[in-house]
Amino acid sequence: MKRKLALLVPVLPLLALIIIARMAFAHAEYDRSEPAAAAVLERAPTQVRIWFTQDLFRRKGQNSITVYTSDGQQIAQDSVVIDDDNRRLMTVTLSPTQVSGIYTVHWRAVSAEDGHTGEGEFTFTVGAAATDQVGDSSSQVAVSPTAPPLATPAPPTPAQPATLPCLGSTAPLFLALGAWWVRHRSIVHGRKG
Repeated sequence: MKRKLALLVPVLPLLALIIIARMAFAHAEYDRSEPAAAAVLERAPTQVRIWFTQDLFRRKGQNSITVYTSDGQQIAQDSVVIDDDNRRLMTVTLSPTQVSGIYTVHWRAVSAEDGHTGEGEFTFTVGAAATDQVGDSSSQVAVSPTAPPLATPAPPTPAQPATLPCLGSTAPLFLALGAWWVRHRSIVHGRKG
């Protein structure tokens, strides 16, 4: 029994590290949206809906979708709504507009699983005049309407340092495991000697 335990002990810190690393990088990331990233639409949408890879944490002002026209005008009409039946879905209503051009959607989402913030953005195009803004459409590379957005990392904040966010809070766990291992080894070797 003691031998099995001695074989298991070196594996425990590795398992803890794997779990912690998974938690540290588990963010609510972009899954899909309506309109889709890189979509070309005839008319401007009345809302933007984004689905994420994890449930979102409901805290006022923490989750956001901001939509800008090509001239920099913000057209989000109200604050975001997280769906009651699907907490991975966030929606924002847009101001009525029929402006052609490229629209930029910037999102910020807080994961309900670990409280970490993810950010990113994508674009969609409205109207035929939009191709004039980006050049001759014949020279453009075709982009799938469901292509994933370019994610931009969130800037470091006091609540989210630039280092691995969860590893600092696990230092006591590693110290306790190390102390236990040293004590265990001294007891085992003390009995043999």
